[in-house]
Formats: sequence, structure tokens, C-alpha cells
Amino acid sequence: MAHRQTQLSLGDFRSAVVLFGLEGVARTAVQAGALGPRDAARWLRSLQQAGERDELNVTLKGAIASGLRLAG
Repeated sequence: MAHRQTQLSLGDFRSAVVLFGLEGVARTAVQAGALGPRDAARWLRSLQQAGERDELNVTLKGAIASGLRLAG
């Protein structure tokens, strides 16, 4: 069994929106009742403004595991 951890960090707002699906995250939070629509819009706007100031760091971290199952 092998595993690999990976991390992707972005400081560019538009790239983070596309690669991490930030607008979808905000939409899901609104649908789940965790945020109101105004709060979600404010959150996205704050990320955009942080990117404009070169202060944005959005990171996605994950692990991948793979291996073979031996018969017997």
C-alpha cells in the first residue's frame, strides 16, 4: 500500500475560484443554511480583495492511497 500527500496553494483569486470551486462552496453553505446569501457574497468579496492586496492564500490538502489486494 502506498500513499502520497499533496497540497495545492493559490494566491490568485480567479484561479482559486475555478480550481477550488469557491462559488460552489458559498452556494452550498447558503443552501445548507450555514450562511446567508449576503454573508456568502461578503466572504467571496473579502477573498477577492485579499487577492488584490496579495494577501490571499487558499490551500487544498489531500491524500491519495493505492495498492493491490492479494488473493489468498
